Amino acid sequence: MREPPTLIAAALTAWCFVASFPFAALAATEQSPGVFDCGGGTGHLSALNVALFLPDGKTVVSSGWDDRIILWEAESGRFRRCVNARMSVLGADLSPDGQKILVGGRAGGRDEPIRMWDMESGRELAVLDGHKGPVSAVLFLPDGKRAISSGWDKTIRLWDLTRNKQSAVWTGHKDNISALALSPDGTKAVSGSWDGAIMVWDV
Repeated sequence: MREPPTLIAAALTAWCFVASFPFAALAATEQSPGVFDCGGGTGHLSALNVALFLPDGKTVVSSGWDDRIILWEAESGRFRRCVNARMSVLGADLSPDGQKILVGGRAGGRDEPIRMWDMESGRELAVLDGHKGPVSAVLFLPDGKRAISSGWDKTIRLWDLTRNKQSAVWTGHKDNISALALSPDGTKAVSGSWDGAIMVWDV
């Protein structure tokens, strides 16, 4: 029987890493090949919630409220391609090999899916259904075969990406879960909530 999560601290405000890009490319005008259905343009139209480096260190991925996942060249700020996420993206993560991206957020329905995309082709690979509200964070585990997510439905969910199925649901928070992180070895997760609690979970 799984032990209940451990309460570490209360009165959580926020935690984050802050990155500053050495370019102002979000209003780029030159359209590159490989642009997908983003409704035209080569930049963001609204606030951003996600900024990630690909493993090569040369490419940046950004996403946010405008439903766009955009790839940029990190050194030049040059637009590379855009994918329509079909949701306002609150959280995203890249697979360990950098070939896939998981995104979660707010699509406007009662059931909010997590979507997985191929980074090179822009093809949607999977839709993970389970959360009953916006998805605040989604993370690949180090093996690349599993993922973990959190949401405003107060749950943490574990996913088997070999079958694209949910494998576990953990509860304990009393309000929206707003932050999620994994230990370096992927054996534990820590979540933060609007209820002021941080909880640690065995994965």
